[in-house]
Amino acid sequence: MMDQLDVGKETLFADLGSGDGTLLIAAALRGAQCLGYELSEELNRTAMARAEAAGVGCQVTLLQEDFMTSDVLSALKNLGRCRPDPPSPTKPCNGAPMVVAMYLLQDALYRLQPSI
Repeated sequence: MMDQLDVGKETLFADLGSGDGTLLIAAALRGAQCLGYELSEELNRTAMARAEAAGVGCQVTLLQEDFMTSDVLSALKNLGRCRPDPPSPTKPCNGAPMVVAMYLLQDALYRLQPSI
C-alpha cells in the first residue's frame, strides 16, 4: 500500500481509526509525518509505544478524538507546518502530498465525505 501511494518523507499521512498504529508506523518509517485518530486510550498508548520502539515516535501524532467531529484536514495541514521549511500562504503544507487511510463501513464514509 505504501508503495502504491508513494508515501515518503514529504507525505502527510492520516489514519482514521488508527488502532495499534500499524499503518502510521509503516508510513513514518518511510519518512512521513503521521496523524492518527483513535478513540481508545489503550490503543493510543500501544500505538505510541510501538512508534517509539520503531524509532519514529517524533513523526507520529495521536489524537483521542472522534474524527467524524474533528477537522481532519486542518489537523493534517498543521503537521505540514512542523516541517523545516516554513509554509507559505499558497502552500500551507509546503506542497506535501496528503494520504488519508481509513477502513470504514460505507455509511461512515458517506458521513465523512463533506469534511475531507
